[in-house]
Amino acid sequence: MLAIVAVTAIAGAVQALTGFGYALLSTPLLSAVIGPRDAVVMSVLYGMLAAVSMSLQFRATIDHPVMWRVCVGRLVGMPFGVVVLASVSRDALRLGIAVSVLSSTALLWRGFRLQRAGGMIDIAAGVVSGALTTSVSTGGPPLVLAMQARGMDPDTFRGTMSAVSLYTGAIAIGLIAASGRLTHGALVASVVGLPGLAAGMSVGRAFAHRVEPARFRELVLTLLVVAALIAAASVVWG
Repeated sequence: MLAIVAVTAIAGAVQALTGFGYALLSTPLLSAVIGPRDAVVMSVLYGMLAAVSMSLQFRATIDHPVMWRVCVGRLVGMPFGVVVLASVSRDALRLGIAVSVLSSTALLWRGFRLQRAGGMIDIAAGVVSGALTTSVSTGGPPLVLAMQARGMDPDTFRGTMSAVSLYTGAIAIGLIAASGRLTHGALVASVVGLPGLAAGMSVGRAFAHRVEPARFRELVLTLLVVAALIAAASVVWG
């Protein structure tokens, strides 16, 4: 119980600070505590809960055209992720978490940029993100790539990412429940971690506006590197 509260508090603070990252940090760590399947479910659920308050906080900065295109793509990709979650093994899920985080981190770290950030890029990023969200719950990196290509300022980034998580999170939970993966253990763990999520987000929200735009990308990259290392460690040490 203490581990669940601690992980959700840290991940919640990061989510409030950057607009994403809850699942990236929490899923590998929670996998070692409650197992990868329940960790995925809990991360998707908490990602949606965190998005509620953040969408309200940054509602004036949301890029609505980008947000809706990404949402459409996510809805297309989510059913594919549910199939993966229901059919692959525990070790394969952990490997998927590690690979999805590491590959995205490598692209961003090397300064990857899209030459054109058109509407189809948003939809494609949404499809990949949706499949990763309902399978390994790490759907953030594809969206980070797409939005970084647009040069979004920090508040627009936070608001748009949060709105996407809010509008598609409920559907993701519904798909997971329909597949029979919304277990008693996942629900109990989710209730246990609520105080940690609330406390962590309060701390992150207090510091969000102190991050200068020039430092925001560095913070995002650092977060992805840390998440990648955690994901790799969860595969090696199980």
